[in-house]
Amino acid sequence: MALLFYILFLFFTFIQCRHLEKVPTWEQYKVKFGKNYLTINEENFRKNNYFNSLTKIVKNNGKNGVTLGLNDMSDWSDEEFFSLNSKSPSSVFVSARPTSTVNTSPFPKSWDWRNIIAFNSIEQQGRCSSCWAFAAATTVEAAYAHQKNKHNLHLSRQELVDCTNRTFDQHYLNYGCKGGWPTEAYKYIMDHGVYEDKLYHYTETFNEVCYADKVAHDKGHPVKYYISNYGRLAYNDTDEAIMAMLVTYGPGTVDIHGTSDTFRFYKGGIMRNVMPNSAYTNHIVVVVGYGTDSSGVDYWIIRNSWGKTWGEHGYGRLERHPNLLGFNNKYNYPIL
Repeated sequence: MALLFYILFLFFTFIQCRHLEKVPTWEQYKVKFGKNYLTINEENFRKNNYFNSLTKIVKNNGKNGVTLGLNDMSDWSDEEFFSLNSKSPSSVFVSARPTSTVNTSPFPKSWDWRNIIAFNSIEQQGRCSSCWAFAAATTVEAAYAHQKNKHNLHLSRQELVDCTNRTFDQHYLNYGCKGGWPTEAYKYIMDHGVYEDKLYHYTETFNEVCYADKVAHDKGHPVKYYISNYGRLAYNDTDEAIMAMLVTYGPGTVDIHGTSDTFRFYKGGIMRNVMPNSAYTNHIVVVVGYGTDSSGVDYWIIRNSWGKTWGEHGYGRLERHPNLLGFNNKYNYPIL
């Protein structure tokens, strides 16, 4: 019976996958994504997750205007993936800073910071729910690049994970690898500055202690990078307000709903009609631009921290206007 089910699964997968990118076999997937497992039980578990992912991809491919495909996390279970996006940012914490005054004077019809400054390579946060740290650090790096002409900065994500954890310092409200808020990371960078990653490497875990003082002692008090403030827009503000802040101050962060199958397996295209006006958000990404495609669809450009195998080499496009995935709910940005 199991063999019959497997044969039928492959048959229907073949029929429905003709418009997908070429689907690798399990063995090909392992080679392509560099997968190695320590035990047979572990491999069987991962193989089952792979087929579960493939089922979701086949079921949803082509919906919402996008192509779906396998990525580095396609051998994860649903529980593992959901735990990566388990923390929903609270408006209580965001409300600590007054909203920004927005000047919505005419601005370009399209904008892409990737054409203006050099970003670091797309990164993989791994199994640590640290998207907030990657997003905050990336936006500060971008601010230094376009406002201070300081390029090639790679700021420490790990310092933010370790040193803004509320169990270590109750002045901050983050939870290390269990979630957090970019605004709390901004507060820390205002108060203490942040080292470069080469001095305080990312380890994909919460170290339960802040090593910033140790780095200062061992490395002779190297340079730290500060911001003077951070800004935020009103809850569920307009596209025009976000565009104005994006062009003026540089890339900012948004909280989105990151656990839909469309977003999880996104491979390319413009995501359309995906959870419009979602009040629940659980993942942080960076906004780097906006544009309009040849058919007239307006979109945002986002940068994720799930590696280059997700989306369009780590980036994605999301339709503007309907507040998809809760995109407009919480926009924040650093101020040098």
